[in-house]
Amino acid sequence: ISTKEVLMRYFVTSQFQLSTNRDSPINSKWLHKFLSEKNQQEIDQVWTMNISKYYRTFVSQFAIWYRESYEFTNHEEAQLILLQLGWLLSSTNRYYRDQATLAIVKILTYDSDLIIFFIKSFLNVNDLYVIERAMAAIYGATITLTDNIKIKEVSKCVYDVFFDVDKVKPNVLARDYGRQIINYSIYHDSLSQ
Repeated sequence: ISTKEVLMRYFVTSQFQLSTNRDSPINSKWLHKFLSEKNQQEIDQVWTMNISKYYRTFVSQFAIWYRESYEFTNHEEAQLILLQLGWLLSSTNRYYRDQATLAIVKILTYDSDLIIFFIKSFLNVNDLYVIERAMAAIYGATITLTDNIKIKEVSKCVYDVFFDVDKVKPNVLARDYGRQIINYSIYHDSLSQ
């Protein structure tokens, strides 16, 4: 994006401020598309290292505010928030990854249809931190479900997107969360052969 420190800080600040604005050219949909096309090293260089510099500012405030104060407004806004929070999962700071994970779980429990959106958005990105925590958030939201049809839909989507691929991502925790989602579905007799 930029190698100039001042420009990068301005960009990251602006991107966070505009992340949930559906009309912004640098909202979280743009960020997701941009980072999804990068490999792990590129994501770390252009995103993770830069948000790491601003943890005590808007980055932490974004995750904490949505964890503590989120109230569902509409599906499109929730998707934009989830996309932004999803990329905060790349953080190497466990506290901020935890805050983002908890905020994601909270949003996913407001509208279970968002779980499928989140699965399809994050389980195949090129950042293992993101995949691991995305799967943890999906698991956290799934165990709050009581509708067997929805549980089946979520577990089938996890299987199709994460496990039924040529090469499963090499992350033991992500695999374990995925297995637990499928086991939860089996427990509820909602996953057919």
